Amino acid sequence: MGTEPMKHLRTALAAALLATACASEPPASKPEGQPLTETAWRAAISERSCPPEASFLMGVEVPLVSRPVQLSDDGPVRLDGATFVKGFHLTSPDPRLGGLSGLEFTRSGNLVAVSDMGAFVWIGLDPDTLEPDGTARIGEMYGADGKYLEGKSDRDSEGLALTDDGLALVSFEHDHRVLGFDLEGCGAAARGVELAAWSERPHGISTMHNKNGGAEGLSVGPGGELLISIEHNDGDSPFGPVLDSGAPDLTARIETPGLLSVTGSDRHEDWLYTVHRFYAPGVGYKIAIARTEFETGTEPGRQERLAYLEAPMNVDNFEGISVRERENGSFLIAIISDDNFSSRQRTLLYFFQIPS
Repeated sequence: MGTEPMKHLRTALAAALLATACASEPPASKPEGQPLTETAWRAAISERSCPPEASFLMGVEVPLVSRPVQLSDDGPVRLDGATFVKGFHLTSPDPRLGGLSGLEFTRSGNLVAVSDMGAFVWIGLDPDTLEPDGTARIGEMYGADGKYLEGKSDRDSEGLALTDDGLALVSFEHDHRVLGFDLEGCGAAARGVELAAWSERPHGISTMHNKNGGAEGLSVGPGGELLISIEHNDGDSPFGPVLDSGAPDLTARIETPGLLSVTGSDRHEDWLYTVHRFYAPGVGYKIAIARTEFETGTEPGRQERLAYLEAPMNVDNFEGISVRERENGSFLIAIISDDNFSSRQRTLLYFFQIPS
């Protein structure tokens, strides 16, 4: 979601007016059904995402420049449970590279992100230094009809979950939905298969959320269920599974400090990892990284804060998070910021480590 200073202020004011206007409306009724099973969403993607006439596409290669960035220009920073490994400021002469939100490690140890202009962005990493290898590939997303997604309401992709066999699940704002893509089967030519769709007041939240307050966080639960968290502070962040009716049940809550909202999520083993963000003019960004115990069919459990970032640290609009286990048993956490295609913001890629 875009958070340039004036844009964020206008969005916040609009959200406040919308909440006031809608506070008296009856809440959405509880959707029928059970959590959508992994068997069901896998079948839907495999049957429709890569039809016989689709050719495998690698995406367009574009140059990528990475410049080292320290978390603080004043030296090492003490964090909660994480250690800062290294960071990079990513730029490209190609104007299509930007707006990166959801983030995932691939099976090979590289990265794939989604852009809020409706595109997949693949970033190669040096396995030893974690430095981007100098090129990226961009593939605009196709709809189920085999045509590119068009317009802001269709293309505002925010959350990303990636399976080991290359199925990509992408959540969208404006037109709130989750699409599935078979990237292993046909790469950037994969067609988006709709797995879920909902209005701006899904079950479990007290007021309508705005168009930019949708499913920023998307992950696959330990039982294969699709878990979404929306950027809507409603007594902590609404969270829950997609049901087989296609609607989410957001009655659970992820603890989030102060006015921060969840902007990205990833799950590893019994932990749900989340990145949280707050922005206000004159204050700047406040970013938290946390993990919450979560098992299938239960409410989120205890939470551990791993890092809290704010000025004078080098912080920006972080929206994507991914976790990968390392050979020594520790865990590598990557977060990425959305520059909104603005010269006043940066695409920052940070790596943190936590012990096993």
